[in-house]
Amino acid sequence: MTAELRKTETFNRDYVAQSVRDAVDKIRGREDKKSNITDNEFKELVAYFAENNAFLNDDERAYIQGYMIEYQEKKTKEFEKYEVTKGIKKFAKDLMKPGNPNTIDSEVEAKNLVTTMNERNSDGSFKLKPADRMYIQTLIVKNGYGHLLFQKESNDVTIVNINVIQPEREETNAKNVEADEPKETESAKTESTVSKPIQKNYTPVKQKRENPFDKKITESENKEKPKIDEKARAQGFGIADKIQEELHDTLTNDSTIRNCLKNVNSNNAYSFVGKLSEITDKKNVFGSFYKRVTAKNVRYVVACLIKQASELEPKLKETKEFKDLAATYAFIKRQYIDKNPDKPINDKNDIATLDKQVKALYDKMSEILK
Repeated sequence: MTAELRKTETFNRDYVAQSVRDAVDKIRGREDKKSNITDNEFKELVAYFAENNAFLNDDERAYIQGYMIEYQEKKTKEFEKYEVTKGIKKFAKDLMKPGNPNTIDSEVEAKNLVTTMNERNSDGSFKLKPADRMYIQTLIVKNGYGHLLFQKESNDVTIVNINVIQPEREETNAKNVEADEPKETESAKTESTVSKPIQKNYTPVKQKRENPFDKKITESENKEKPKIDEKARAQGFGIADKIQEELHDTLTNDSTIRNCLKNVNSNNAYSFVGKLSEITDKKNVFGSFYKRVTAKNVRYVVACLIKQASELEPKLKETKEFKDLAATYAFIKRQYIDKNPDKPINDKNDIATLDKQVKALYDKMSEILK
């Protein structure tokens, strides 16, 4: 990251994992690269951020976004340098005097800029080109007068779209309820706002008021409680029993255990994890057989549990238990999958941590299902 950005960084570097730094350094070419971030590097950072966003903590997100902001600021400067006319820059500075010519000091100055931005020719076209209008609009928003762009004092007020790329946020499974609601048509709006002539001998119908106490069941009470499908529960239990049986066989077949893990999915992962942690000798999920399976097998099961948790209750994604396991899921990819996905996770400490986090998320899901 550039020296300038490091002075203003808003994250704690102690909480940025070395794996994240290495990934960014790899994209940037070399550590402490002095040159500006390139277009290709920005695209790679966006792709990395989008893929790993759910598995990063806030400090790691801020660390990556710092480079994105650097790129955006560079693009903004290039835009102002090559697209905005010198005349409009000088005009804006003169209009912002007296006071600081680089900032809007009063609402009067802001309104004058809005008026200038929306001046039109006799044929209805804008006098200023889009780049100049966007420059003025950016000044207005930056200085805290963006609300003036939406006032209806003049029919000429319009908003110029600013094409600045923003880093993607983490997706959620929550649906926009308003998007599903039927929209009121224009004809319906007109009928509701325009008064109709009253007919002769017309007796208005007395509207019956709704008694709020008549509604005994609230929406929250009527909401269906999350539950596990009984068929999926049986499948999860069956997979766990099969693995335990194989582990106690005279000649344990590793391929049988691997095939069992392939049958885990986002519907039965919760049941599988719970049952296996009960019946294995070590009372955990992976600790009894992690050397017999591949890193890919382990990560797949973790992915199924994470997915089931997010589908069971979207709010679980905000819990520490979910984020911890998601971070370890990303760690497995970097530490094992990217190197050799067909080899076991041979570090018992990594497995112990994973088992602990899997159990923690399982317990959190159990609270929802009570």
